[in-house]
Amino acid sequence: MKRRHRFHHDAVRRLDKNHLMFGDKNRVEIENEFLIGPLRKYVDVVVVQSYNSRSKNAGTTASLYEKTGKPIFNGNGCFAYVHSKPTISRWREPDPRTRCY
Repeated sequence: MKRRHRFHHDAVRRLDKNHLMFGDKNRVEIENEFLIGPLRKYVDVVVVQSYNSRSKNAGTTASLYEKTGKPIFNGNGCFAYVHSKPTISRWREPDPRTRCY
């Protein structure tokens, strides 16, 4: 993993010293200790993937931030509206609450 991050980092920075490096879209629910060193050294922003609520991931993302010192960006998230009585939308008709299909 370190070799891969170093290779991409060095190749990109050779051409663009100001390029913003996003790194390793890992599932935030799983803390991968082997990623901490390469993320700290070779990326500018740590990218995570999670469809959980922010409050559910708060501990893990705080720990990741503390270990890497890098900002955390959720590259795959969900900003869904959660209703107390969910209903299934009819095919091709938008949900009246969200106006989404």
